[in-house]
Amino acid sequence: MAVKRYGIFLAYPPMVDLRSEGLGRYLASFLKGASERNDVSFTILCPSWSREGLEALFASEQVSSSSFEIVSPRKDLFLFRMYTKYVKFRKKTAKVGPRRSTLANLQISATRWLENRIFGLVNASSILSFGAQAILLAALGVILLPIVPLLSLFVAALMIRRVAGIAYRRARSKLSWVAGRLRRFAPKVTREGFWFYFHELLNKAETDRLVSIANGISTIEAWYCPTSFWPAFNNILAPRVMCVPDVVLSEFPIRFSEIGGKRMLSSFEMVSSAIRSSQNFITYSNEVKNRTLMSMYRIPEEAISVIHHAPNSLKEYVDFVDTQNNEAGTDAYCKKNLISAIDKSFFGDYRRGFYNEDVKFIFYASQVRPNKNVLTLIKAYEFLLRSKFISHKLIMTGNPSVMKEIRDYVEERNLTFDVLFLTRLTVTELAACYKLADLAVNPSLSEGGCPFTFTEAVSVGTPVVMADIKVTEEVISDKQVYDGMSFDPFDWKALADKIEYALDNLDILYAQQRAFYEEHLIKRNWSNVVEEHISVLAKISEAHIKDG
Repeated sequence: MAVKRYGIFLAYPPMVDLRSEGLGRYLASFLKGASERNDVSFTILCPSWSREGLEALFASEQVSSSSFEIVSPRKDLFLFRMYTKYVKFRKKTAKVGPRRSTLANLQISATRWLENRIFGLVNASSILSFGAQAILLAALGVILLPIVPLLSLFVAALMIRRVAGIAYRRARSKLSWVAGRLRRFAPKVTREGFWFYFHELLNKAETDRLVSIANGISTIEAWYCPTSFWPAFNNILAPRVMCVPDVVLSEFPIRFSEIGGKRMLSSFEMVSSAIRSSQNFITYSNEVKNRTLMSMYRIPEEAISVIHHAPNSLKEYVDFVDTQNNEAGTDAYCKKNLISAIDKSFFGDYRRGFYNEDVKFIFYASQVRPNKNVLTLIKAYEFLLRSKFISHKLIMTGNPSVMKEIRDYVEERNLTFDVLFLTRLTVTELAACYKLADLAVNPSLSEGGCPFTFTEAVSVGTPVVMADIKVTEEVISDKQVYDGMSFDPFDWKALADKIEYALDNLDILYAQQRAFYEEHLIKRNWSNVVEEHISVLAKISEAHIKDG
């Protein structure tokens, strides 16, 4: 049987860890589905700096390498090699910190020794001890007498150095003051801005190399780009299709600009450019197809294929096989991974010494972004904690410093022991958090497809409450199930009421959701998702051949 080869194009900039990106987990699930087929293979084309991270991602997600290969430029860009050395040097010096010179340490030791001798002379209680201390100091004076001129020169040199240092610091202070005044009349170039533009230059050079490699591989039937961040993808000459999960930057422009400034504006411009110069599209929901691609970008309907996600089950990551007691083994295994996850909490003071394996908590797995509605969830939780006296903690993933208002709110309200932000979780730690939570919640205001929260939680036995948004309603089609779990994401009190109801009716809520999951959602798998993608890729490949 002839094996057809298709390409997957990735061009993330340096320092992006796909293990923390939703696309990374989506790609891992996609390749798992592809591994069940023997008639297709995928070539993943990525920057040289992404290769190691991809391999780590696929290893952590237990993805078989039988159905794909990774291709990247053979050598790193010279500037990138210099940049990585600089980053390593900065980390090393940051860890070591300032140290006194050997000369300074010697000076301190000599001074202390002399002080001890003089102190011994003053405190002498007998003629014998006084004489011993005096003889020792006299002998030292005789030894040092020949080098007194040299010592004088040394002391003079130290004084000159000290005066020069003071003059330098004063001059630098004056220059800083002048520079501060000049910034009022000149464009401000921040440290973050410099590295952003530097990364952009690196990424542009690397992306050009990727396109050149892609155009040199004649055996690829068609190319697939799983996101719309990279306009250069459209420079590939072979048939190609671009996925547009969503364009949330256009829905929350002010909030994204507050946390990213020019960086977010640049990202939005790249997304728009990529979409406008593409011809074939895949998206995850009819909502994005109709409202974003067709209404906003005027893409013709026939150019868009809607391919829904498959359920994202985490059951395999929590099952612990023990011949005597599987349930007890699974429970112990998950509690061990939970403690490991909590040890990665952003607020470090609380995590130290935390060993409560039976902690009760509500869980939200997401990054901290404006559309994720994190602050509304925290406000709802604070009300339940202090007015309804629930005994649960709120555990989330992500870094709260991304949005200053979130971190400030948690610290100012003294919630750092109750609201925990976990970072860099492995998939087993993530699964354990879902498994041991009493309730999973997702208050997101906007998503490209139905959030993974529903299937990830229900697959390991945990009920869910989720925001009332179109893409979720599109998938959770049973009205009774949907009404029982959904809430107005713009109203923190409505969210608090839904969480309170859910905590009082966990078994009823889970039974409804589990039944819907088994009767409707679980029938679709990632092999179906891969099949639908291959159909689109094959279609555009055939059209390309016909057009000559």
